[in-house]
Amino acid sequence: MRGTAVPYVARPLHSCNAGHRSTIVRDTSAAHAAREQNPVQPVVTDDLRRNRLTSAFRLLLAIPHFLWLFLWAVAAVLAQILRYLSQLLAFFSWITAILLGRVPRGIRDFAAFALRFEQQTNA
Repeated sequence: MRGTAVPYVARPLHSCNAGHRSTIVRDTSAAHAAREQNPVQPVVTDDLRRNRLTSAFRLLLAIPHFLWLFLWAVAAVLAQILRYLSQLLAFFSWITAILLGRVPRGIRDFAAFALRFEQQTNA
């Protein structure tokens, strides 16, 4: 039956541990093939214990990556805000261009800045 979980522990039919921490074992029994769609099961032979100091050191190494990810997220949000503001100003600059015959320099420079910043952020 699809969608029902069947408890099963893979048992290797032959020795396949070549000094690795985990191995992939294929059970070829007909009963298992009828119960499972995928007959390949991971078998972990490691005790899964980790040194606390090593784990803490890995977290310290991750801090610069999290900071970099945060800065890129801030830049992406700023690019979105600039995009929406630029679209709003595009409407006003269109009306201004119809009435005055030109686009004010500040609006034009802001639109160029917003477009440049958005493209550099998304690149």
